[in-house]
Amino acid sequence: MQEICTLLTYLMAGLMFVVSIEKKIGLLLVAVMTLSLVNNIPIFASSKTLLVFCFLISEITNIRKYIVIVKRNVLFSKFLFILSLMILIDILFSPNLHSIHDLTVFIISEFFAKYLIIILAFIGIKNANSFNVVIKYSIITMYILTIFGIINLITGHSEFVNNMTMTEDPTQRLMGELYTNSSRFRVQSMFQNPFNYGFYCCLCLLIY
Repeated sequence: MQEICTLLTYLMAGLMFVVSIEKKIGLLLVAVMTLSLVNNIPIFASSKTLLVFCFLISEITNIRKYIVIVKRNVLFSKFLFILSLMILIDILFSPNLHSIHDLTVFIISEFFAKYLIIILAFIGIKNANSFNVVIKYSIITMYILTIFGIINLITGHSEFVNNMTMTEDPTQRLMGELYTNSSRFRVQSMFQNPFNYGFYCCLCLLIY
């Protein structure tokens, strides 16, 4: 299972360079929701970091256009200013950023992989047709999560989470069976934390 998910991650990373920005946003959505447990990518570690990197590199030729749009949009420009200021404060006063590596990971994970990608997504969704493309990807994502969620509900555990988080340590508790014998059973689907699955389902209900 880990090998298949890693292969899918590389396939999506390659598609970032050949599809439209709306489809790139859709691919990011699918990956974040279904491949969040892929953490064996060389250099990048997680699938999300790799795909965000490929997304940004594939859009680098449009960087001037994005700068102009952000400058003209007061909301975007103020958001980026406040965000940059907050990150700077974190860097100066955080007790955990002691090395160049920690600092680099922090900037990439917080600035690029979270907030900058959100701004680019807003810019990329230009009209209703663009939004409909992203919606189609969200529906595909919901279908995938629902299939794994139903299997999780029937069997009482998430085999997908077990396979993706399995280690050679025989004493480690299986992450896909955290709620199997719990008094409050919760469906994990493809997430280690069942809250993420419930949150995405609620979000989709609001959108649809």
